[in-house]
Amino acid sequence: MASSDYESQLRQLVAQSKPYMGKEIAELESNVIKGWLQEEQIKVNKLYQQIDRICRLHGSILPAKLFNESRDTIEKLEEYIFKIKDALYDLKFVGGCQPFSSFVIMSLPLINIESELRQLMVKSKPYMAKEIVTQHSTTMRGWIQDEQQIVNKLYQQMERIIRLHGTMLPAKLFNESRECLEELEDYIFRLKDAMFHLSRIAGR
Repeated sequence: MASSDYESQLRQLVAQSKPYMGKEIAELESNVIKGWLQEEQIKVNKLYQQIDRICRLHGSILPAKLFNESRDTIEKLEEYIFKIKDALYDLKFVGGCQPFSSFVIMSLPLINIESELRQLMVKSKPYMAKEIVTQHSTTMRGWIQDEQQIVNKLYQQMERIIRLHGTMLPAKLFNESRECLEELEDYIFRLKDAMFHLSRIAGR
């Protein structure tokens, strides 16, 4: 396929992704929203995978502006995917046909929430200000993917607790956890940059 075909396909995928960028989760009955979330997840995951694949395999031949726009789109889709996963996780705490609401989660004992957050912060320490290890490209790709899975999960769990229970947390714990999130976010971005760099090298 010619580079112009990849560009055309990528532009179409980016355009199809626009409605999901910055999108919020709908307020629906729990038995309705589960099906809606699963449908959203399928559509958004497919767009994410298609755009990510083109960028990884053909990033080196794409115009810089389109490549950067595609990376921004991937990040926005990833944010929405996180929201969907959070919402599906929250649904586990909602029974019957009650309205979907984060307030159901807030009924959990605060002491358990604080304990969980402190444990997540301890697990996050090794990744704060961590440097990317330079290895053979094949080995490094697998290492980066493993790191991404671990750090993304930690980030999602901490961000969810802070978002839902931040107003009830002790000020010191809240501030420390926010700093921890920022450090994890920085590492996540550096992992993404390293992966894109590997993809561009492989495409040359």
